[in-house]
Amino acid sequence: MPRPRQRVCLNQGLKLDINVLARQGLVQRGSQTGARRIIWTHDYWGEVATCTISADLSGQGTGWVRVELNSGWDQTIITVARSRPYGGRQWYFQCRSTNTLASVIWRPNGATYFASRKAFGRKVA
Repeated sequence: MPRPRQRVCLNQGLKLDINVLARQGLVQRGSQTGARRIIWTHDYWGEVATCTISADLSGQGTGWVRVELNSGWDQTIITVARSRPYGGRQWYFQCRSTNTLASVIWRPNGATYFASRKAFGRKVA
């Protein structure tokens, strides 16, 4: 009989990728974005969660993204822009736990906030 799982699977939780959000038009670099709806789905379980996202990426160096789940949970995530070597700016989320920059942040099952992969350490697989 296999051992019971000790760690939570990261990919079964919620994921925010700032580049995918920008590509889909849910956030717009260089401007404010009003409330937009996101639905997370899973191949097996179907719809997992629904949220409203709004953002302000109009500043030169910093901004924010606000995520409000329908269950009443709310988190504002700081974003930081860095210059690119050949021009332009790249936006990143600032992890609230480690203060590092990440393009992708996660909220695995049982977590109370979005953070970078590094913030969860060996608690997630």
